[in-house]
Amino acid sequence: MKINSVNKEIFIKNNIVVSIIISIGFGYLLTRSLLFLNTDFVINFLNNNLTFILVSLIIINSSALIIILYKIKELLDKHDVKSNVYQTTKSMMHSIDKQMKLINEQIVLVLIAVTFIIVFDFISAKQYQEYIIIFNTFMLSCFVYEMKVLYNTVKSVIVVME
Repeated sequence: MKINSVNKEIFIKNNIVVSIIISIGFGYLLTRSLLFLNTDFVINFLNNNLTFILVSLIIINSSALIIILYKIKELLDKHDVKSNVYQTTKSMMHSIDKQMKLINEQIVLVLIAVTFIIVFDFISAKQYQEYIIIFNTFMLSCFVYEMKVLYNTVKSVIVVME
């Protein structure tokens, strides 16, 4: 039993690492595409609004997760799972713990994005052009990662609602 929970934890951590790497890859491709198109609109937009967007998405995801947990509880009550109260409570606590990890992950993402924006402003002011591509990539990566989290949350809501 303990080995199984350890394997799940390793899988979850590997999944997060893979998601981060994919987000950085997409961020890099988007940065290069924007350079090729010679446009600063997306970067300027994210520089001005990324924190607001990320916090708004945390609120949306939190609301969606509350709906998911409520629906799970409703389903458990509907199917009279009260006969195994321990298992039901354990399952709900595991679900809540998993959702809290997602919220914490998003909060860390906001802190990282704010740090990148501050550093980006400093670098832009000092004219260190060679580092701007790196910070644009990471700023876009934060946005892409959050879109992935939002997609997964919406997918979860749809599954629970069916």
